Amino acid sequence: MDRKNKKEKIRARGGPLGNTKNLKHGAYSERITPEEEQERARFENALIDDLAGDVSTAQRALIKRAGFLEIRLRRCEKADAKGFHIPDEHILAWINSQRLLLTALGLKRTKRSGVDLRDYINQKSASDNVSRCTN
Repeated sequence: MDRKNKKEKIRARGGPLGNTKNLKHGAYSERITPEEEQERARFENALIDDLAGDVSTAQRALIKRAGFLEIRLRRCEKADAKGFHIPDEHILAWINSQRLLLTALGLKRTKRSGVDLRDYINQKSASDNVSRCTN
């Protein structure tokens, strides 16, 4: 047979042709939806806030990876609720990877160096009182 003129499906002897119906495979092949993108952005922003908003480029890269894994894990939870099975070893690997990323970032929330609203009001009123007394 001339393969140039006739498209021939090549396969192992007796083997299946493969996925000829373009089936999707759940949590592994779906694109990120706009809702998931928003969830990921909220998660990443919350992590940045927990780190007091001052993050390096390396930390930002780790935050993006942690956000990606968060979306994957949420998909797994949704799939499990619908009755689809995702191998436990995959879920555990993603959980462990996310834990390691969060540990590298620091799991403790850091307080921003900004001024508390009450402190600002007290300072402002005190400075106004001082300026009135000097005039």
